[in-house]
Amino acid sequence: SLLKLKTPQDIHKPITNLLRNPDFIQYLRNGDFEDRLLMPSPVDERIMLSLRIVPYGKKQRLLVVRDITRLHLLEQVRRDFIANVSYATDRRIRIPGNPDRRG
Repeated sequence: SLLKLKTPQDIHKPITNLLRNPDFIQYLRNGDFEDRLLMPSPVDERIMLSLRIVPYGKKQRLLVVRDITRLHLLEQVRRDFIANVSYATDRRIRIPGNPDRRG
C-alpha cells in the first residue's frame, strides 16, 4: 500500500483524515485537479508518488496514485549530469603547448 490505507477500517473516512500531508490538503482545497501532485509516500519517504484526482459520476472523485520513484531518480541523474557538463564546459582550462586552445 503506497498510502498506508487499511481496509476495512479506512472505508468511508475523509481522505484528509487518512493523508495528512500539507501539500495534499492544499491540493484538495485548491480544487484544481488538472495538474498532478508529487509527494513522498507516507509509508517510506524514499518513495515518490504522483497523485491526481479525477472527477467521475455525480460529485464523486477518484484518487489515482502512481509510484514514480524510478522516474524521479532518473530525472535527478539527468539534472546532475547536465549541471556537471555545464560546469565543465564553462571552465576555461589552458592546454599546455597550445595557448589558444581552451576546453
